[in-house]
Amino acid sequence: MIGGGASLKNFDFSRLKNEITIGINYAFKFFDPTYLIWCDERVYNQNKEEIDRLKSIKYAPSWWIGGHWQDVKGFQITTIFYGKEGLVKGLFGGKPEACWMTGTLAISLASALGYSPIYLLGFDGDKTHFHDYSIDTDLSAYNSWYEEFKGKAEIYNCSLGSTIETFPKIGIDKILDG
Repeated sequence: MIGGGASLKNFDFSRLKNEITIGINYAFKFFDPTYLIWCDERVYNQNKEEIDRLKSIKYAPSWWIGGHWQDVKGFQITTIFYGKEGLVKGLFGGKPEACWMTGTLAISLASALGYSPIYLLGFDGDKTHFHDYSIDTDLSAYNSWYEEFKGKAEIYNCSLGSTIETFPKIGIDKILDG
């Protein structure tokens, strides 16, 4: 799972070449993930041609697709984590219904697709990003939303300096280099 946190600055994305990956928002600017998910329609609208060329399986909220986007699978957003039933019942997007976080949606997608364990890269839990494409504000206010997954999915945060304390931390080198 590839977020946008500053911990990915200078990360060699070619190391993920043979891994199943879920890229969040602008991750596609750095590599072609297996899956790409976004929640803000500006991500697609501002990068349509580039995203359409990707081999990634793409996901976005159902109500934004509306027949306008080629090759994009839709999902409903909920305030409950449904695990493997997420693609049917909805993906957990956060607590207040007026605000969603793509990171929680991506974790829900990974779980719904049956992936376990889930390793988070670039989930730093703050407002800094390793790239200049972000449209996010300070995400630290939403760190408590990750509690929804506790005890329901096997998740590890590979961003060792992350402010998200919900998941055990493990270095990415330990995962990729075995």
